[in-house]
Amino acid sequence: MFFYPNAANVGDPGVVITGTIKNEYDRDYYICIAAHAFNSEGEQIGHSIDPCPVCGMIAPYVKCGQTGNFELHLKYREDIERIELFVGCVSEIPPP
Repeated sequence: MFFYPNAANVGDPGVVITGTIKNEYDRDYYICIAAHAFNSEGEQIGHSIDPCPVCGMIAPYVKCGQTGNFELHLKYREDIERIELFVGCVSEIPPP
């Protein structure tokens, strides 16, 4: 396993993103979600630091027609201007 260089240490300030996602597909899926942080110039300056299933991503399991809650974490930086969420995959099997 590897970790990103901007990983947070105990006591570092952070950003917690919570949300709800709905599975409108006809099957149950793992939905891979990540967050990216950008500065005022549009440069990516950070990303989610969650460790599983792949560093920087989470994959909640959401049943067909249901909703699921999620929580992502980023290391805080004063120059964060916006945060974008990305769905990287939808899979019937858990991501590695």
